[in-house]
Amino acid sequence: MKIIKEVTKQGIPIYAYYIPNAKSVTMTVVVKAGTRNELWPKEAGLAHAMEHIVFRGTEDFSDEKEISFFIEHMGGLLNARTSKESTEYKICVPANYIKKAIYALSQLIRKPLFREKDVKKEMRIVAQELIAYNDSPDELTKIEFIKRIFGKHPLALETAGLKSSILHFSRTDFKRWQRNFYRPENLAFFVIGNFNIGKIKKLFEEYFPENIQSKSCNQLVLAPRPVKIYEHLVSNTKQTYINFGAMTPGADHPDSLPLNIFDVMISSGMSSPLFQEVRAKRGLAYSVDATNFTYKEAGFFVAEIETDPHKVKEVIKASLEVIEKSKDSLPLLNITKEMAIGQLKISSDDHEDVLSMAINDFNVFDRVVSIEQKIKEIKAITIQQISQTVEKYLLDERRRVMVILGPKR
Repeated sequence: MKIIKEVTKQGIPIYAYYIPNAKSVTMTVVVKAGTRNELWPKEAGLAHAMEHIVFRGTEDFSDEKEISFFIEHMGGLLNARTSKESTEYKICVPANYIKKAIYALSQLIRKPLFREKDVKKEMRIVAQELIAYNDSPDELTKIEFIKRIFGKHPLALETAGLKSSILHFSRTDFKRWQRNFYRPENLAFFVIGNFNIGKIKKLFEEYFPENIQSKSCNQLVLAPRPVKIYEHLVSNTKQTYINFGAMTPGADHPDSLPLNIFDVMISSGMSSPLFQEVRAKRGLAYSVDATNFTYKEAGFFVAEIETDPHKVKEVIKASLEVIEKSKDSLPLLNITKEMAIGQLKISSDDHEDVLSMAINDFNVFDRVVSIEQKIKEIKAITIQQISQTVEKYLLDERRRVMVILGPKR
């Protein structure tokens, strides 16, 4: 599956994947503005709240029921999400309804009403979502871990925001956010399915007629530095939740891909070394996982484990032993390469996965990387690269951040 890149006459990029036998089209508008663009605490959660409030009514749709019905009566699906680096609005429709879908997307991006009565009502709902999120001990542990990893860096900001800020957002706040960030220079269009690229381009030009006037929004970029932190957060939970890991390099750094591959090496399912050693063999934990999260200029590797409060030290010791042993295993790397390449090939047949990968590439690289290029880069990884990066970032105690949430010991 090859990507087609076009640019509208207004200057907005279109990344399109054509699937001739598909009967549907999925389209996403990416706004390159997310949590990291907020000014805290005043704007804490504004990017995510914006994603909510646009559905409350637009110039041509009086409320969320009308917007939803317009898409759903075609059999379509409508969704949105906010991350640290972007906000995405996605519609999937049968291929014969493309024009209506692009029209609906343009209403959400360009024509929201921000009625004050809707703002107050929706912000109460958003605040409830935040409360529910913080009631989850595993999510709360991750939030606290990320805060300590990034410190004052914008990547430390939590997408859900702060309740005190959310409940005070007004129409003025959303109008300002739209004016500052929902501009053509911050937009990109992603399309996958059965379509005519010429027609798609003309429709985007028709429904997004504003020209790019300036460069994309400036993001506050601070160089994250290695930190060492250990913190136990006392809670009344029956289990203890452990997050430990370290700050890792940004997407374009040569150490980034080896760390991404290493997280697959040790934690890619029930057959993986971390699962087998910590859960299957020793019975120390029900939930055990490890992931390397990558952003533009920095990232973090985290092992997430849920265990008995009396098993914390044993779990951490066993997990570090897995990391130490796995970093030099050429057979494990070879198996992992085959697995990772196989997963990429399977994902290339899934519309959702292809779109998600393309959008993630755009957010962190400012470009879209082909499946073929990804496979080539995976094949080139050596066990020496794996060993060196793991030693540098994950086994250096001076870089280790550990957050434990659970009963007092």
